[in-house]
Amino acid sequence: MMVTELNHSLEDVPPSDAALSQQSKRAISQAGYGPSGGMGILTYLIQLSGDGRGKILDTNLCACTAILITEAACTAILITEAACTAILTTEAACTAILTTEAACTAILTSEAACTAILTSEAACTAILITEAACTAILTTEAACTAILITEAACTAILTTEAACTAILTTEAACTAILTSEAACTAILTSEAACTAILITEAACPATLTTEAACTAILTTEAACTTILITEAACTAILPYYRSSVHHHPYNRSSVHRSPPLLQKQRAPPSL
Repeated sequence: MMVTELNHSLEDVPPSDAALSQQSKRAISQAGYGPSGGMGILTYLIQLSGDGRGKILDTNLCACTAILITEAACTAILITEAACTAILTTEAACTAILTTEAACTAILTSEAACTAILTSEAACTAILITEAACTAILTTEAACTAILITEAACTAILTTEAACTAILTTEAACTAILTSEAACTAILTSEAACTAILITEAACPATLTTEAACTAILTTEAACTTILITEAACTAILPYYRSSVHHHPYNRSSVHRSPPLLQKQRAPPSL
């Protein structure tokens, strides 16, 4: 079947139905992209656009939103490794889905979908190492807050070493997430998330050597609450952290010990 013919048959299907005509299903199956092909319909649709990858999401945002606000469909897309990776590694598609406020919020406020995308190492890494997509998701207040206030999702993204490192070493993304008051508060007030970021060996040095991240995430919840409100105090603490990360391999037990500058008997330098 020609691409134009398949596209025509898809246009006859209302976006909200989240379904394909029998003719289209047969064509996809015959092309080897059906369930038996192991790639899924979404993967096929993205590949279908050829040079304009992601065009289907870029030009049919109504359909894109319809898919994402349908809990079952949304979860189905994200728990399919091949499809999930395909949509996230396609820059145009990834940006389109994340810059669509309604779609972006829908996908992130769906606990099942959010957890699915973040617990998939390949997908999680893909979304975070795509500069445009990463910035889009983190600069969208609603989306950023949604992903961080979902305990399971927040923990998942921070305990995935590759993803955690990617988000923290991307200056634009790192700055965006930390300069968003709601998002920053959400991640720092989540004990599990806060601990997760600090006990991830690769992520911890990345956090502490990235100016934006270092200024915001210094230690657990208690320290963040007292230090984050004073920029000068944060800056004064940076040398200690950088020195300790440089000279001593990070170990998990250090998370539970307050550094000298944070101990009660030694207050931060006067400003």
